[in-house]
Amino acid sequence: MAIARAVEERIIEANAKAKPKEVKQLPPLQSAFVRAGQALDSKKKVTKKDASHLLQAANDWKCDFDLHEFRSPGSSYVFPHVVCLTTTKIDGYIISESARICIVLELTCPMEENLVKQHSFKQRKYEELASEAAQKGWRFEKLIVEVGARGFVPAHVHKTLTRLDIKAKALINKLVLLAQKCSYVIWINRFNKDFQTWRLVEK
Repeated sequence: MAIARAVEERIIEANAKAKPKEVKQLPPLQSAFVRAGQALDSKKKVTKKDASHLLQAANDWKCDFDLHEFRSPGSSYVFPHVVCLTTTKIDGYIISESARICIVLELTCPMEENLVKQHSFKQRKYEELASEAAQKGWRFEKLIVEVGARGFVPAHVHKTLTRLDIKAKALINKLVLLAQKCSYVIWINRFNKDFQTWRLVEK
């Protein structure tokens, strides 16, 4: 839910911007080189603010997640058939029909020693879907977020979140705390046969 709300917020911001312009033609290759003894023009330096993110490509983004808070009564969560047909239960997706881009979001919360294994599994899981989507002319992006059961978050998650221009550090700190709280609740209820799950409140 924490990830879904952060994505939803970014979608609203991205859609409020003007329609993206066509990508300008790149300058000649030789302009990228600097002569020996010549200082690099500071104006040409690429800064973090210049780095592009996926949501810059359109302003008609829609998102949905496999969470009951995103469902209206009687509705069900369905991955867009226009991208590809699948029975795979995907945690969430972001889609732009004008740019023909589909971004799938997958969250996994394994024990820390299984993080690498789970990441590889999630990558392979969507290879067939990505191939089918490409055949239909769609750009298919996979964003995988792992949060360890004890709260450890791999370094690549920060880069993954910044691809959506999300304030990664603040969200990661929230995910760490939520994972630790959830694991603690599960632990203290390990002998409780009547245990009922509930949604932890974000703070």
